[in-house]
Formats: sequence, C-alpha cells, structure tokens
Amino acid sequence: NPSPYQQHHRSSSVPTKSRKVEHLVRFFRNQARMAKTPPPAPPRKRLALRNSPPANTKRRVTIGPTLREVLSTQALASYFRRHCVQCQASEGFNFLQAVESFQILRDYRAKLRAADRIFKEFIETKAPQSINIGSQTRADVIQKIRQKHVASGLFSVCKREVFLMLKQDVFPRFCKGPLYALMLQSMVQSAPKKGGS
Repeated sequence: NPSPYQQHHRSSSVPTKSRKVEHLVRFFRNQARMAKTPPPAPPRKRLALRNSPPANTKRRVTIGPTLREVLSTQALASYFRRHCVQCQASEGFNFLQAVESFQILRDYRAKLRAADRIFKEFIETKAPQSINIGSQTRADVIQKIRQKHVASGLFSVCKREVFLMLKQDVFPRFCKGPLYALMLQSMVQSAPKKGGS
C-alpha cells in the first residue's frame, strides 16, 4: 500500500499536470488559428496614368498664336505689322515679308532683281531699312550677290537672325499690348461656330 505521503503527492500532482496539458492545448490551438489566418495585405499603391502629368506640376498653357503663326497668316500679320510700326521696328517685319516673296520665285532673272532690291533696301550699309544682323552674315550675302548666286537660301541666315530678334524682343511686347487683344478678338469672331453650316 502507498504511504500517506505518496498518496498526498499523487493527488496534488494530478491537477498540475492537467493545467499543463490545457495550456499546451490552448497554445497549439492558437498556433493553428494563426496559421489559417492570412497575413494583412500590403497597402495598395495608386497607379498613375501613363499620360497624366506628375502631381504638383503646373502645366504651361499657350493661349494665343506663336510668332510664326502670326507671320504666316495675313489677317494676323496686319496687327503685328501695326505694332512694329508703332515701336519703330518695322524693318524686321518688312524684311521677312520680302524674303518670303523672294523664296517662292522660280525664274532666275526675277530672283536676281528681287535679291538686288532686298539687298539695297535692308542689307547694304546705308540701306533705308537696315536690319540688325551680324557683320559676317552681311559680308556673306554681299559676296553671294556680287557673284550672282541667288539660290532660295540666300537670305536664310539673315532671316533666322531677324526672326530671333522679333521673337525675343518685339513679339513679347506685342502680346502685352492692345493690338494683340484686338487680334485675339478677331480670331474668335472669325472662328466657325459649332453646329453651323
């Protein structure tokens, strides 16, 4: 027969073992529950549209026509010509118009006469409407005219320099003046209306 001490020890150890078993059962149940639960999904990134501008980026909006568009449209060019006359810069505008007419000529003699008129009016030293071009550019044109080389690109460099001067100086002032506003108003009035025939 077991002694009283052994009986007491056995009776007291039974609840202790049962508590350990219950603890282990709860532990394994929690582990199984965590294994079945999917992990939280990562935050979704916002997909930017391919053609959309970056955030906090200001778009540069062009409202009116460019200088090239103004010069190539007779109705618009008349407003810019009036501005050039007012600010005493009409020689650049007139030179560009004369070169445009020269470049469409096909007859050699007609081109020779037109080149001579342009040279005397705008390029030679004491020309009535002397344009502001580089000395080397002027010398190159003089040499070609003396040699009677009147190809369509005779005044191309001069034209580029004059156009750049108008674009950087005269045209920005035109865009801030009343003639520019009148030009835009005429464009709106002459535009075809929606649904009209």
